Amino acid sequence: MSASLRRFARRWQRTVIGTAAVLLTGATVDAQTGGERFEVGAGMRFVGPEPLGRVDANETNPGGGAFRLFTAESTLDSLLGVEARLGVRVSSALHLEATGSYGSSDLKVKLSADAENAAAITATERISQYTVEGAAVIELTRWHVGAHGTPFIAAGAGYVRALHEDRILVDEGALWHAGGGVNLMLRANPDGRLGMVGIRLDARALFQRGVVSDGVHASPAFGVSAFVRF
Repeated sequence: MSASLRRFARRWQRTVIGTAAVLLTGATVDAQTGGERFEVGAGMRFVGPEPLGRVDANETNPGGGAFRLFTAESTLDSLLGVEARLGVRVSSALHLEATGSYGSSDLKVKLSADAENAAAITATERISQYTVEGAAVIELTRWHVGAHGTPFIAAGAGYVRALHEDRILVDEGALWHAGGGVNLMLRANPDGRLGMVGIRLDARALFQRGVVSDGVHASPAFGVSAFVRF
């Protein structure tokens, strides 16, 4: 990984750590809001395929021109992972959150257009990804979905670490996301100790840099999780 990308990843890592510190202290919570202050959640996240681009393997001929030997097209396959979330309410509508996740997918490299007319082949490698993110979530309290749903919008950024198959190579990079969803409140615990219980459904546009490729690549992501507010 290049030195500039390492510096970039470290900056985002410091940002995430700072966000987590705010979540743990809760010092900026508005005392006038009342109600549940913290949120803990866990669930599943699906990330769609991430095209990494196509490149020709060229050989320079004596005349200075390029002769294509073959073409390589790479894709990071779809991922199904788990995540855990810690949040704190800083106003009646604004929440700050820290999230950690783990998932794995296949890196597929298709080799085709061989100069000697060899059949196309696809090489596959397993990639494990770990992420730490900080995000701001704004609940749109003036609108409702059904009797107990509140829509929200969210945006955040974080750090991603990817381990290649057999841990022979490590990639580090950054990620960003923006999207929204709905919080569905299910019930309040009768004895008051558990607080409010709910389900979150969300969709986001996910951008990653530094995993396999130094370029920025986008993919859709969808999540479902259960949470408790107390």
